[in-house]
Amino acid sequence: MPKIARASRLIPEVARPLPFPVGSNSRKIQRPKAPKQLSAISRPVRRDTVALSDNSADPIEPLLEVKRAAHLLGISVKTLRDWMLYRRIDFVKVGAHVRIRPETIRTLVARNTRPAECPHEHLEASR
Repeated sequence: MPKIARASRLIPEVARPLPFPVGSNSRKIQRPKAPKQLSAISRPVRRDTVALSDNSADPIEPLLEVKRAAHLLGISVKTLRDWMLYRRIDFVKVGAHVRIRPETIRTLVARNTRPAECPHEHLEASR
């Protein structure tokens, strides 16, 4: 029966450090450290509205998520997504997110509002 060479003889004498940790925790992934936090001076400030011009009467309102817009309109999220699919309502794509402008909701409501009729008009016309 041939003799099996021991593993210690196969390892070269000049040992190089391994690219991963060895030991009981060798399977854990070492994540890079988080970058240092920005100081309060250099940290950007989040604002609800942003002015596009010097005229402060024309700010950008926060965009609405689909769920919130559907709630405001009193319809299901699926119905609102169908409207977006068939281009019945304007929407904004921000990366992978879909948002709706509040002015779009206002326009939709105004466009679909039917004026009330005088309840006694039909009685007076028949006299």
